[in-house]
Amino acid sequence: MSEKRQTAYRQQQDSRRRAYLGARSLREELPRIERLVLHMSFVDPRGAGHHSPQMHTFSAGAKAFFSVPCPCSLCLDGGFDLGPAVAHILAVAAEASTGRLVCQGWQGPQRGDQDHCSIEMRYRLSACYLAD
Repeated sequence: MSEKRQTAYRQQQDSRRRAYLGARSLREELPRIERLVLHMSFVDPRGAGHHSPQMHTFSAGAKAFFSVPCPCSLCLDGGFDLGPAVAHILAVAAEASTGRLVCQGWQGPQRGDQDHCSIEMRYRLSACYLAD
């Protein structure tokens, strides 16, 4: 791997870490929510690899940071923003929501159409609300 690409990966990780550290708690950001649970599975349309399913639980004290990195370690500028999905579940006061997102990052150095990451995340988001 080229030094330029390694630097880009490090910068991406540092930026993500800073955004996480700057995020407010779930209690501060979404006071009606007691807990959010996110189940994710990933599908690579190219069949280039297998990615393990993941689960994240956000309790009241957890950071309200809903950006998930792409599971492909070679992906640059990719990942998944679940902020709109969280906002939607709150807006309709639903207990659960499902959906899919496609990574818009790049796996190749040329950033051409054939280099798009395109890994798909399928998610289920469950919310537990505080009692009124």
